[in-house]
Amino acid sequence: LAAGFLFYLGAYQGMLPRMSALWLSPQIARVVESLRPCQDSRLAAAGYTEPSLAILVGTNTLLGSAEAAAAYLIDSPKCGIAVVESRAEASFMAALAKNGANVDALTSLSGINYSRGQQVTLTFYRIRQ
Repeated sequence: LAAGFLFYLGAYQGMLPRMSALWLSPQIARVVESLRPCQDSRLAAAGYTEPSLAILVGTNTLLGSAEAAAAYLIDSPKCGIAVVESRAEASFMAALAKNGANVDALTSLSGINYSRGQQVTLTFYRIRQ
């Protein structure tokens, strides 16, 4: 019994926290904090819309479609930041192009969306200044 307890304690405290690929929302929150162009910047997320993201980044986080994320960046060119999952990227870019807007890719993260069981790549964007 004691050996089993020690095994589970080691697994929960040792291995699980190191599985950062499963904890995308905290990683996104850290990146947003480091890239935030303005004190009151909002994040628009397309393709990765986990509720934990809004809790960690802020309740004003926009969780929605690629088109909504593109529209937000166009409307907030100085302070807007978007994170777009690779499956939503084509729609995001098409919405930007339709409005004559260009973006810069700032950085990317890869991991597992554990609620959907999918490997994801997330890219952060800002409107090109």
